[in-house]
Parts: sequence; structure tokens; C-alpha cells
Amino acid sequence: MCDDLRPPDAPEPNSHRIATNQINLVWSASLSAAGYIIERGGSPIATTSVTITAITGLSPSTQYCYMIAATNGIGSSLFSSPACATTPGRAANIVCPERQRQQLSGYC
Repeated sequence: MCDDLRPPDAPEPNSHRIATNQINLVWSASLSAAGYIIERGGSPIATTSVTITAITGLSPSTQYCYMIAATNGIGSSLFSSPACATTPGRAANIVCPERQRQQLSGYC
């Protein structure tokens, strides 16, 4: 098949979910791709064979931009356009009275 004789097309990120220290990226599959390279800041940070990945260990209130390239036995595609997301800030620390903390087994 002709698609097996050339690198795959670049995937396009189509959604992401964010948490304080994590971004989940989802992208469209590329025809004839065997895997994907995820890049941040000009450096590869992960490889995968599926079209979703969780990037963890991130700092809160920080913007991160990712680009994705598809690979196969012939080579790699160009990188996708950037997909950017900002992690939310830290949750506020909750302070509760000692008596309430004891009543709730240490939780308030």
C-alpha cells in the first residue's frame, strides 16, 4: 500500500483536560502511524502508540504547549500545531477548628 512508503501525516491535537499537576492530551490518529512523539519546549518528553497521553508532575498556574509527531518505519511526520493549556492554581488550604477536625477524624 502506498501509505506504507512514506512517513505519516502530522496528527492534530483535538482536546485536552487539565488538573493542577496534569494535562491529558488527545489527538487524531494519523494514517499509517505506528507511534507518536510528544514534544514540549523543543524536546521530546514522551512516546506512545495510542492517541491519548497524560502528562503529569506539572506545576500549577503554568502554561504548557505540546506538539505531536506521528512515526512509522519510514520516518516521522512534521510536528502538529501547538496545543496549549494552563494548569489551574493550587486549591486553597482549608483551616478548620481543632474540635471539628477531631470530630471528622482529622478531616474538615
